[in-house]
Amino acid sequence: MNKLRREHDAATDHYRCVLTSTRKKLGQMVDAIAEGAPVAPIKDKMHTLEDQRIELERLLEDVQEATSICSHCR
Repeated sequence: MNKLRREHDAATDHYRCVLTSTRKKLGQMVDAIAEGAPVAPIKDKMHTLEDQRIELERLLEDVQEATSICSHCR
């Protein structure tokens, strides 16, 4: 059980790191556009990153809810 918990925690930490990185990249792209960079080459990548951000936030929210429910069952 401890091994499973460690693996779960490691995966959750990884998803949090990827989410942080994704948010940072999106922010950099917004800044680049605000500074006059052409939108066309950035647009597709921004959509991909935004979809990734939404999915990661959903996943981490589900993990948090499941963890909260489990802690109440003890």
